[in-house]
Amino acid sequence: SNFDVFNHRFENFNVDNVAEKQVLTRCENMASKIINGEIVHSVLMGKTGRGKTHLAIGIMYYIFERTQYQKKILVTKNVC
Repeated sequence: SNFDVFNHRFENFNVDNVAEKQVLTRCENMASKIINGEIVHSVLMGKTGRGKTHLAIGIMYYIFERTQYQKKILVTKNVC
């Protein structure tokens, strides 16, 4: 409902304590793994207003910007 969400990046995520810095670092590491082709299963959980959406959008843009917005597709065939 608000387009400001598309301005969320890792660089402008407010880090006020050690726990928030750890979460930011984990999200950056997760995004790097995805870029490197690793399969990542993750859930962002927390109370309202803790930054889940900010980090999710940050992950998305981190990946897009570092892959020049290239979309990689893996297609497999079932040969039964």
